Amino acid sequence: MSSRILSVSGQMADTWTENMVFGRPGVECYCQHESGAAVIQLQFLINEGALVSALADDTVHLWNLRQKRPAVLHSLKFNRERITFCHLPFQSKWLYIGTERGNVHIVNVESFMLSGYVIMWNKAIELSSKAHPGPVVHISDNPMDEGKLIIGYESGIVVLWDLKSKKADYRYTYDEAIHSVAWHHEGKQFICSHSDGTLTIWNMRGQGKPIQTITPHGKQPKDGKKPEPCKPILKVEYKTTRIGEPFIIFSGGLSFDTVGRLPCLTVMHGKSTAVLEMDYPIVDFLTLCETPYSNDFQEPYAVVVLLEKDLVVIDLAQNGHADGTVKFWDASAIMLQVLYKLKTAKVFDRNRSKEDKGSTEVSDEDPFAIQILSWCPESRMLCVAGVSANLLIYRFSKLEVTTEVVQLLEVRMQCDLNDGDSPDGGGGEQTSGHATPRASPLTSGPPSHPSTSSNNSDSNIPCLNVVFGNSNGLAVVDYIQKTVVLNLGTVELYGCNDPYQRQPRSPRKSRQPSGDRDNSFSRSRSSSVTSIDKESKEAISSFHICETYARKGDSILTPCLFVGTSLGTVLCLAVTMPPAGEQRQLQPVVISPAVGEVAAGKASRSLAQHIPGPGGIEGMKGAASGVVGDLARARIALDERGQKLGELEDRTAAMMSSADFFSKHAHEMMLKCKDKKWYQF
Repeated sequence: MSSRILSVSGQMADTWTENMVFGRPGVECYCQHESGAAVIQLQFLINEGALVSALADDTVHLWNLRQKRPAVLHSLKFNRERITFCHLPFQSKWLYIGTERGNVHIVNVESFMLSGYVIMWNKAIELSSKAHPGPVVHISDNPMDEGKLIIGYESGIVVLWDLKSKKADYRYTYDEAIHSVAWHHEGKQFICSHSDGTLTIWNMRGQGKPIQTITPHGKQPKDGKKPEPCKPILKVEYKTTRIGEPFIIFSGGLSFDTVGRLPCLTVMHGKSTAVLEMDYPIVDFLTLCETPYSNDFQEPYAVVVLLEKDLVVIDLAQNGHADGTVKFWDASAIMLQVLYKLKTAKVFDRNRSKEDKGSTEVSDEDPFAIQILSWCPESRMLCVAGVSANLLIYRFSKLEVTTEVVQLLEVRMQCDLNDGDSPDGGGGEQTSGHATPRASPLTSGPPSHPSTSSNNSDSNIPCLNVVFGNSNGLAVVDYIQKTVVLNLGTVELYGCNDPYQRQPRSPRKSRQPSGDRDNSFSRSRSSSVTSIDKESKEAISSFHICETYARKGDSILTPCLFVGTSLGTVLCLAVTMPPAGEQRQLQPVVISPAVGEVAAGKASRSLAQHIPGPGGIEGMKGAASGVVGDLARARIALDERGQKLGELEDRTAAMMSSADFFSKHAHEMMLKCKDKKWYQF
C-alpha cells in the first residue's frame, strides 16, 4: 500500500458506517461495518496494509486491506467505558485508547488484546485535585521521544506522561476547554485549541503557562484587555517548513458576530491569514506533508478537508484557481479523474496598465482569480466570473476549436459615490462622480466556429441571457446578439415604486483619508438612520430566472427575472423573448418591470394640469422622426387602438342596454293584452 493514503470516515451522522480509502491512482477500497454504528476515528498501520476503525458503539476493529475484499481480522468491544479518542504511533504495536472516564487503555495490535497497563485519570492529574478532568480528547506521542505521551482532557488539562516511569512529568492547565493538541516537529513545543476560539502554544518544559496565546479571529481591544471570545476551534495542526514560517491550520474559531457565515478552514502562514469558506460543515481535515513521519521539517503541500457532503483538497503551494484555471473532473467512478484544464487567463493581456486592471488589492494580487461558475448542461454553456469584474462565456463543441479572436463587450455600471463613500463604509478620497468598477469584458465563443451538435443551436438554448450584479446595480446581456439589454442602478430598478422614499443627495465635500479609522467620520448607528444611508448600502445580492405569471391576471407563463437586494427587497422583471430561429438573431430582447404603470396607481390631479396641444394626434405624427418617431408612432397606434376599442365597447354596452329595455317593454305589453283578451292577427 502507498504511504500517502487518505482516509475518509463519517463522524457527524449515525448513518455513515462506511470507510472509503483512497491512495494513488488505482488504490481504492471500500469497507462496510455490519453493526451500522457511526465511524468516529480511523488509524492506519503505515506500510502494513491494515486499518483500525473506532465506532460509536465502543467497538474497535482491525481491517486487513491487503486482500482484494477488505475483511475484519479482530474486534474489541468496550463495555464499561465509552471510547473518545484513539492514537497509533508510527511503526508501533501499541494502540492507545482514551475513554469518557478520562482513562487511557493500551491494546496490543498484533494480538488485539488489552494490556494490563492503564493510565488512570486520578494518577495523571495533580494528586491534590479531586475534580474529574473530563473525557480524553487527545493522545499523541512526542515526535522525538516515543516514550513520552501527551494526554489532553476536555476540562483544559494537558499531561505529559512518561510510559517507562509510569508517572506524569509535567502538567499544563488552562481555564478553557481543550478540543485538540498538535506537536511541533522538534518535540519541544505543542499547540492547543480551545472552546473560546484561542490557540495556546506551550513549551514542553514550561512552568505551566503558555508562552503565547492567540485569538485569530477575535477583536483585539486597545486597552490591553483579553480579546472577545469566539466560536470553538475544533481542530488545529502545526506544520513546519525548512524555509519560511510554520503553518497553523485550524477549523472553526470565527467571531460570534459573523452570523450566517459558512464553515471555514483557516490557514495561518507567517503574517498572512487565509479563511476558506466551505459549503458544508467540516467533519475533519488532514494536512499532507512531504515528510510526514520523519523528525525533519514536514513541508506541507496540501490540506484534505472532509465535509458532511463533500471532499475538498486545498493546495498550499499556490493559490486555489488564483491563476484563472477551471478543471473538469470525471465523477462517474469512486476515483476522481481530471478530464480537461481550461485557462481563462489566456483571454487577457498580461501587460495591461494598472489603470485598466483596477486598483483594488485583490485585483492587483490575483487579477485572474475565479469567484463564480455557472454551468448549463443542456446548452453546454459555461459562464466564469472573475475577481476583476470579468465575465467569460464558453460554448463547448464536440470538435476541438482553436481561435485567437475574442469578442469583447464592455459594460460600465454607473454609480454615484457622493460624499466620498467607499464600499466598506470608511473614508476615502473621491476621484469621480461616476465610478466604474473595472472594465467588464464579456467573452463569447467565436461565431465562425459553431458546434456541430444540434443541441447547440440558438433555438434550443434554455439559458436566455447573462445576468450579473454588484453594489452598483444590475446588468443583463444578450450573449447571442452581443448586446446590453439592461443596465440600471439599484435605485433605478424601483422606478416610481421606491419604498424607501429616497431624496436627492446634497453636494458635500469629500472626506480625506485617515490612517486611524476612529478619527474619521462615522455614520449614525441609531434607529434614526436616514434613507440616504440605506441607499448607499443597497446591493444586488441574488437573482433567479424562471417562467411564471409576471402580472396579476396573466394567463400565460412568461420568462421573469427575480432580483433580490441587500435590503430584503425582491423585484420582478418581465422578459419578452423574440421567437426562435432567425427572429431571435434580429429582434431585441425586452425587459420591463412587472412593480409597472398600472400598479403605480393614479397621480394627484392638483400636481399638474394637462393642456392638449393645437395639433392633436396628427401633429404628433408629423413631428416624429427616426427611431424616436418609430417608437412614438407605435405608442400612438396603441393609444388609438385602445381608444377605438374603448369606443366600440361603449357602443356595444349601449346596444345591449337598449335591447334589454325593448325586451322588457315588449313582455309587459303582451301581459296587458292577455288580461284584456286583445288579440292581434
